[in-house]
Amino acid sequence: MGQTREPRDLPLARSLFVSEQAQGIGNHHRAKTTIRPNRRMLANVTLSKLAIGGHGPWPNLLGHASPVLPYTEPATKDRTRIDGDAVASAPARSIARNKDPVQRPRSQTPLLDHPLDAASVFRPEDLMGVVRTARGLAPGDVPPLCVLDFDGDLSDGLVRTATAAPVQSWACFHTEMLGLTLAGLRCGVVPRTIGGPYAVLIAEQLHAAGAKVIVGLTSAGRVAPTLPLPSLVVAEQAVRDEGTSLHYLAADRIVATPTPRMVECLARELDPLGTVRRGLVWTTDAPYRETDAQLRTWADAGALAVEMQAASLFAFAQAR
Repeated sequence: MGQTREPRDLPLARSLFVSEQAQGIGNHHRAKTTIRPNRRMLANVTLSKLAIGGHGPWPNLLGHASPVLPYTEPATKDRTRIDGDAVASAPARSIARNKDPVQRPRSQTPLLDHPLDAASVFRPEDLMGVVRTARGLAPGDVPPLCVLDFDGDLSDGLVRTATAAPVQSWACFHTEMLGLTLAGLRCGVVPRTIGGPYAVLIAEQLHAAGAKVIVGLTSAGRVAPTLPLPSLVVAEQAVRDEGTSLHYLAADRIVATPTPRMVECLARELDPLGTVRRGLVWTTDAPYRETDAQLRTWADAGALAVEMQAASLFAFAQAR
């Protein structure tokens, strides 16, 4: 491939990813671009359905307590080494642990040890119930079609033109939701949920609140040197160079959208807006740790762009 420039010099492409149910589609921004949203763009995206989010601080109000591991002061300063890491020797401290019902070998990376088939003790319904109680909100579903607007450009445009209004019933501490109706379909837009963990946190709540499809929209860094600029990228697959997907699916190199028909719909409806490409994107948690070697590797593997949400949302959608 041609010479790869440093990330700060890379031009930007627009990227989209879609998945069903609370389906994931998303884009990431390398450097900020200003793209004025218009009604036609939103109408096209909404044809494939969307979902929305809420806002606020994490409350310490849930109806269950987090487990606390009792700690005993070390009886000695003696240390031993295991796999190169200094740890307290057996007599030095004791920690009470809940034993797993099924014994399995442990890796040196906790991220790889999640029991994917085990139920979570912290559910989106729990937090949303606390929000409704604290704010006096009546139960209610979110719009069936919701958009995660990672950069916030779309949301800013909707507010500036008074095209959308806040959805007061959205039970979320962390985000606000804007609502509007297009072609008779009620839609929601949640701004600035950037990054896999945040995007999936909100997607979980959207799914629990009745969203049928979630679409993510953001800017992205160009990886394929032949990708025209500007352009729109609809993600079909994503490289799992992030952590959130490992909480939902077993480790693997790539995750695909569980709803390829939605990709076709998006690509078709976005086509009048400019150059549209569909294919592989590279999802990363650390945009300032993208190296020349990585850019060459993923470009050679066929990645079109790099962003921060697609793999996480695809994995969430597959698991849910």
